[in-house]
This record gives sequence, structure tokens and C-alpha cells, in this order.
Amino acid sequence: MKAISLAILLAVPILCSATDDQPGREWLRPPPENKSAGDWIPLAATDVFEVVASKEIVAILRDLPDKPFAPLTDDQARYFTGTYYRKESGKKTFLIRAVYGQGGTGRYTVSHRGNDILVDHGSLGHQSAFHKSALIVNLDFEPHELYLVAEIAE
Repeated sequence: MKAISLAILLAVPILCSATDDQPGREWLRPPPENKSAGDWIPLAATDVFEVVASKEIVAILRDLPDKPFAPLTDDQARYFTGTYYRKESGKKTFLIRAVYGQGGTGRYTVSHRGNDILVDHGSLGHQSAFHKSALIVNLDFEPHELYLVAEIAE
């Protein structure tokens, strides 16, 4: 019995440190100035698509480990989003990094200022947690910088 109790006591710090590890935190990159400065223009909802959960790890590990965005073909975009993906003529498709706080309680807002992109995820929850994710965006310009913010309201 003492061996089991000792094993449990030794495991508790490991479990706690595992929950403190927030691998999405290193992707966070707020814009250099206040994001509510008023000059960020929201992208149309019809130009933003979440990568489906079953393909998220592929997007993160294969396509976005060292760069914040990657161009995609329409077929690649459908692979990551499913059949609901659409694009207007004249726009280019990009896979971009995203970070969310609490899944299921929030939403993404994607805006641009010139050729810079701001991805902001707001959610509800009781603790700060950051998770890597990915979005598909259709743009009529080449992205230059990507800024990522995740906010959790308690």
C-alpha cells in the first residue's frame, strides 16, 4: 500500500506540470500596438474556415511548424476543411496558424491591416490554456505578418 501511495505522490507533480505545459503559447504574437486601434478590417466570414479536428495535427506538424502561413491549392483547402470550402475568383488560399483558449466556448475573429493578419480567439473558461490550431483564409493579397491573440474571459 505504501508503494502505491508513493507512486501516486510522485505522479501528481508530473500530471500538474503536464497541465501547465501550454504548447500553443509560443505561437502567440500580439500586434506591436493596440489591436483595437480601429484600423484592422475584419475578413468576411465566407473567407475564413477552420481546419477540421481530424486534419488539425497534419496542418500543425506538416505545414506550419516553422512558418506562420503556407499557400494552398483548392484541393488542399478541401482536404483540410471538407466539402464546405469555397473561394471567390481572384483570391488566393492560405493555411495560417491559429491559437485558441477554450474549445467549444469561443470563436475566431480574423482581421487584416494592409498585408498583416490578426487572428484573435476569444473564449470563456476558468484558466489560461493555449492550443495550436489552423485556419484556411482566402485573401486578395499576399500576407506579410501574422499576429495571434487568445483571450479567455472567466
